[in-house]
Parts: sequence; structure tokens; C-alpha cells
Amino acid sequence: MKSSQQLGAEARDFQFNPNIPLKLYLKTCVTLLNNASDSFQGGDKSLAYFYYFRYVDLCTNKLPTHPQVRIMSNDSEVNLYLQEYKQLLRLEVPHILKIMEGIKREIDALYERHRVSLANNIASPLHPNPAKVSRMDALLNDYYVKKSEGSSEPLRSNQSRVPESTFNEKMILMKENLMCDKQIPSQKPTKVSAAFYPDLPTLF
Repeated sequence: MKSSQQLGAEARDFQFNPNIPLKLYLKTCVTLLNNASDSFQGGDKSLAYFYYFRYVDLCTNKLPTHPQVRIMSNDSEVNLYLQEYKQLLRLEVPHILKIMEGIKREIDALYERHRVSLANNIASPLHPNPAKVSRMDALLNDYYVKKSEGSSEPLRSNQSRVPESTFNEKMILMKENLMCDKQIPSQKPTKVSAAFYPDLPTLF
């Protein structure tokens, strides 16, 4: 789906050769109008707008620079085509511009609806709601605290991450136990529970 501005930019993008006779460009104008009319009748208003725009651009921007338009000629045939071109500018181009105005409104309205629809279908950014994050943290913390207090149920892999606060507390406790072991040589070494490192396999 393209806007009228995009279609217009594409319609203007063509090579104009001033060495091609004016009469051939006038035939091109007829072809463009026929293509535009066929597209409009077929329901393709974007393509119709494209052909109408190219026709108007050729007539009003390109052909005025053509040598056979700028310079008077003694050739009666050239003058005949020149008169045809001037009549086209005076009568046909204004009529086509009015048609284009109506098509342009429809195309831009459809384009805007299409743009809004795409915007609504785009996934929301990956930034969770802070309130939901806090709630989830609280649930996870409660879960792991219960696990560390003696539950024998094995931890699943997707639940193995210990909240930072709980981890730090366990590290302090483990350090204190190790210090006690050094001060009392006769006491047997205390085994560290697997709950301290739920991500690691049991080594004891």
C-alpha cells in the first residue's frame, strides 16, 4: 500500500528525451490516459493515479522544455502538433487534475487506515509493567525461600534462578559456617546444602 506522495514520486521517475519528436510524446499522452482509464475501471485506483500523475507531469513539466514547443517552426506538421499540445494543456489537463484530486483523497484515506492498522498490530515493546515485575519478583522470592527452608521437591530448570537478596544471605551464612570450622578444628566440616547452588548438580 502506497500513499499518493509515493505514487507521485514514482510517476515522475522517467527519462525524458527532447530529441524524440513532439508527435510521439503526444501519442504517449494518449497511451497514459488509456492506461489510467483502464486501471480506474478495473478498480486499481493506485495504478490509475500513477498513470494520471505521469501524464500531467509529462504535459506540464517535461514537454514545455521540448525544442518543438519552445521554438517556432516553419514546418506545418510540427505547428499542427504544437496546437494540439496547447489545446491539451488548456482543456484536458485541468479535467484530469480534478479526477486526480478525488482519487488522491481515497488513496490517502486507505493508506492512513492501513498505516494505523499496521501500527496496532505491532507487538508492544519488551518493557514489562513495573508493577507486574515487582509482583513476579515477590512470588519468585517466596518460592525460593520456601525451597531453602527444607522442601525436598527438586527445582525445575526454569525455576532455578535465586533472587539476589536470598543468594547474598546464603553466602554470608556459608562464610560464617566456614569461619566457625576454622576456629574449632575438632568439629566435622559442614556440608553445604545443594540449595545454596540450585543451578549445580549435587556433588556430595
